[in-house]
Amino acid sequence: MRRLALLALLGFALLLWSAPAAAEQGCANDDVACWMKLLDRNDVQAMRAAMRLGQLHNADAAPLLIKKLASSDPYLATAALHALIEIGQPAVLALIDATHSTNAAVRRYAVYALGKIGHGDVIDAVALLAKDKDPSVRRQAAVALGSLKDARGLLYLFQLMRDEYVDVRVAAAEAIGQIGDPRAADQLIDYGLCDLSPDVGRASTYALVQLGEPAAVSLIESYDSKPDFARKRILTALGGIGATAGGTVKARITKLCLLVLNRKTENLEVRAVAAYELGALEAQSAVDSLKAVLVEIKPVDTPEAKQLAAACRAALDKIYRRYNLTRDY
Repeated sequence: MRRLALLALLGFALLLWSAPAAAEQGCANDDVACWMKLLDRNDVQAMRAAMRLGQLHNADAAPLLIKKLASSDPYLATAALHALIEIGQPAVLALIDATHSTNAAVRRYAVYALGKIGHGDVIDAVALLAKDKDPSVRRQAAVALGSLKDARGLLYLFQLMRDEYVDVRVAAAEAIGQIGDPRAADQLIDYGLCDLSPDVGRASTYALVQLGEPAAVSLIESYDSKPDFARKRILTALGGIGATAGGTVKARITKLCLLVLNRKTENLEVRAVAAYELGALEAQSAVDSLKAVLVEIKPVDTPEAKQLAAACRAALDKIYRRYNLTRDY
């Protein structure tokens, strides 16, 4: 729906045009019948009519607006979409009917609108489209579930975390973060952080940060059982959580990062992430370990060793600035 977001800007711009268009087209501002007649067209007048009917919050226009969602003109379809969103709750039943359309674009627009309108009664219709045959519809269903922020949508999002399409998995991870239910942490770790896609990994990492302190325990406990690339993501997520965590949780995160930094059998890139997060946490207790690692890897001339050294120096810089220490490394 990236194109939809761009088109949305044009749709909103039509709001500025619709009022003066009334005189131009011979429709009074509140003449619903006149605007609905113009909606039968397939040109800029129809776009203006759609936006005006949305401003009037006219529920009777909803079926006609939904027909325009199938238009081959994406600008007209987007104008109708935003009009339906502006009509709001009175348009919900018509939008739910539209989720059964044979046209994938109509289903996609409809679920987008349902997510934006937001109401508990639409969760079943949105969840149904999470199983749609079209991946773009499934992706938009995930976005809508996130917008609704209803924990009942989590089971459907967990299924979408296993979707064959990366964009769908990314949207599912982002939606889980929006819902913010800590019970989703294990799913994000097992299917998000362990996903081979960097985009899914990033989305899942941020989602876990959104879950906050309750997710820290699952992240810490799962660390040793995950592959290298997932361990880096775990440390990044923990660093993000630690930035706003209370003392107890922050101490546990710092302890794990120190353990990883000092573990000589650990992958050097993973140790570098641990060093970076210790700097982000401004962990003064890590100073001696960071300096010791600099000494340890000094003879090693590999890109990974240089990366670790740079991370240690960056972390020390942050910690020394935070505590106004005199540089000795």
